[in-house]
Amino acid sequence: MKPNIETYLKHLKENFGENLTPQVQQVAADFVENHEEYSEMFLKNKISIISSASRLADATGNPEYSKHHKFNGLSIVLILTSIIFLFFSWKTTIILIVLSIIMKLISKSLKNKSNFNYTKLIYDELANDIDSGILKVCVNYCAGIVQLQSSKAKAHLPILPSACITGEIIYAKHS
Repeated sequence: MKPNIETYLKHLKENFGENLTPQVQQVAADFVENHEEYSEMFLKNKISIISSASRLADATGNPEYSKHHKFNGLSIVLILTSIIFLFFSWKTTIILIVLSIIMKLISKSLKNKSNFNYTKLIYDELANDIDSGILKVCVNYCAGIVQLQSSKAKAHLPILPSACITGEIIYAKHS
């Protein structure tokens, strides 16, 4: 059963508060208007979901999605320390730089893993119940956590998600 605009707005208000911006309301209306097309394209894997680990960590507050920040910060600290040690011992400097590169690679790996795991959760929900899955995509799209990509276009807020269907880039209005 196709959800109506009230269902979408209710879920968005639960996540973002009572005062939804006109952009969010327009995105929700776009998801409702094109629900059948989204259903078909998600089921046929014609739309890809791309998640942002940084936005995900900020929006959810889940420590699992922010682990990469610790290793990235440690990488920066090691580089700064290596600059100081450059004046005293070049061997120590090289070791610190290598450790910094390793921390950066670990950070990147954790970030990619977070993106993959979260996107997999959304795809699992789409596979189990397409209607609630599209609703979850809408909430995450409005939060800036996910972007949609098809062969026609790549869409992220403030671009309406129907750009992935039509290929026409239309921006959601601010007011």
